[in-house]
Amino acid sequence: MIAESGKALSLQEDDDEQDRLWNGVGLLPDRGGKGMGPEVTKLFSDPLNTPPHVVINDLTKDVRFHDKCAVVGEPHMRALAAVPLRTPLHDIVIGQYAVIDDRVRDGLDESELRFLTDMATTVMDYLEAGRLKGQQYRADRMVKAIGLFIEGKSTLRDWWLQHGHKSQQA
Repeated sequence: MIAESGKALSLQEDDDEQDRLWNGVGLLPDRGGKGMGPEVTKLFSDPLNTPPHVVINDLTKDVRFHDKCAVVGEPHMRALAAVPLRTPLHDIVIGQYAVIDDRVRDGLDESELRFLTDMATTVMDYLEAGRLKGQQYRADRMVKAIGLFIEGKSTLRDWWLQHGHKSQQA
């Protein structure tokens, strides 16, 4: 999954011709195993050598990526910087937060690397909050179901319909 932004992109208006999106938000087709995402994620999953970040200044000169579709074709990626997205509980790499450029770069400074790491933390915090919200929802339903069972009811349906879920009555 990719979510794309530009340097000065407005989220309210779509009128900046100098900072247009290439893809927007969505899945990128893997076109026969030529995708970059799994390859970059694999770099962060090596138990013997796990880098805190990956910076590739010229993708056309990197043997791992020089023949990838996004390098040889649109959007003609030239530079990539990425940090891993790790689950907080088991420290499993589930992807990466990456920034690409269509121009060759000369590395990143400490503040730029810190920004990437902060953004990856923010993304994981968001995903974790969604996971916890789902767990809380299931726990609430379980408590309610146990209470209804004690009251002699055999289903959540009546309670569910009484509390605003009328569209499901049919």
